[in-house]
Amino acid sequence: MAEYVPAAYADGLLDYWRSTDGKPVDLTTAVEELTGHPARSFAVWAEENAAEFVK
Repeated sequence: MAEYVPAAYADGLLDYWRSTDGKPVDLTTAVEELTGHPARSFAVWAEENAAEFVK
């Protein structure tokens, strides 16, 4: 990160990531509210789009 971000910012970002690692976030209904469709899991999305990655 040092090549792109000043050391103080990198340290702060790493500290933040360290403090939140393994702590789940609250789930929301934002995806459904914005798109009109329920959210999909990554596994479902990957299955639906697998062909796009083998071209």
